[in-house]
Amino acid sequence: MTSRNPTAASAFRELHRHGLLVLANAWDAGTARLIESLGGKAIATSSAAVAWAHGYPDGDLLPLFVPGVLLSVLLFPPFTVSVGVAAAFQSYIAEEWIHHATHFCNFRDPYFRYMKKHHLYHHTAHGMTRGFGTSSGILDFVFMTRYPTNVRRRLYGGRKSYPAKQEIEHVS
Repeated sequence: MTSRNPTAASAFRELHRHGLLVLANAWDAGTARLIESLGGKAIATSSAAVAWAHGYPDGDLLPLFVPGVLLSVLLFPPFTVSVGVAAAFQSYIAEEWIHHATHFCNFRDPYFRYMKKHHLYHHTAHGMTRGFGTSSGILDFVFMTRYPTNVRRRLYGGRKSYPAKQEIEHVS
């Protein structure tokens, strides 16, 4: 870990060496002060906590986010780049963890079992050019990389297929 304040980084690292470190989440300065007054050694935050404190759902962009990013890029490019690289690295780590879990975990939840079938088929000779969504088939729909209907039916089961309207009219 590199830090512009090696003393703070060392102190934080030291907190991890003496048993379990409990991090309480603060959503504003008031809750951070409260956590500190109750003996909190370190304080965390979360996107949901900050968003909810400002009256927005988690995942929404706060109104000052975009101008803040633009100012950050223009005024502090070295800091912005390092944060971007760190975010990309963390995203890669998360994707690799999900990928590993998909291969080696035995899931009980039907959704995760569905995703495991979806992903493992992607590693076959027939599925290699399709099915790139590791955690959701939604992206495959958006980028038109869904498996063909007969493959999806075989992998996931599903409802009975009904003949198309033209076939019904043709049969009558």
